[in-house]
Amino acid sequence: MIFDAMGDNQDSKSCIKCHMPMVNGKVEDMNKKSRTKHHSHKFLGIHDASMREKSVDIEIGAISKSDLVKITLKNKMPHPFIIQASRLKYIKITLIRDSKVIWQNFKDDPYEDEQGSFSTEFVDGNNKSVSIPAFALKRGKVNNIDSDGIKVLKYKTPKLKKGDKIEVGVYVILAKKSCAGELGLNDVKLTKPLLMKKCNFIVVK
Repeated sequence: MIFDAMGDNQDSKSCIKCHMPMVNGKVEDMNKKSRTKHHSHKFLGIHDASMREKSVDIEIGAISKSDLVKITLKNKMPHPFIIQASRLKYIKITLIRDSKVIWQNFKDDPYEDEQGSFSTEFVDGNNKSVSIPAFALKRGKVNNIDSDGIKVLKYKTPKLKKGDKIEVGVYVILAKKSCAGELGLNDVKLTKPLLMKKCNFIVVK
């Protein structure tokens, strides 16, 4: 398999612990067996806002009179940051001064920022890019964060001043543009960005 969500040392127990947490109450009324808790069968995942938020941590580092912003992302999931070939996860950084946006890490397309756009691309036997993994022979370009891994991203910005506000959001698009176009997916729920987590930072010194 050229695409595998789980690592070699993983089994389904870690999946159950995260996606089927213990919740209060009985499973159903016909077979109570005096149970006060049971595993949730909602199997919450990327479609649930609370699951998205707790899957990643963001740290922002910046000081005044510097032109460097450091973003540290911690993947808190026990599997890689990307486990579906159609996904695009990315960060959006906005530098605000006196209520005006003076810099962003990309203008129109998250792929403009290569280090901050996380996806798995695929190629065929001639190393030609393909959108659908079923037609691929091997992985092409991959930018990802390992399970429980950390990635540090550094950005050159306008020289920072005390009071500048830095906003960082991590987003996911369920069906990235290449996959959505190949499959003719027009549902906005699949192609609009979903917020995973957002963090603000004020330059104080």
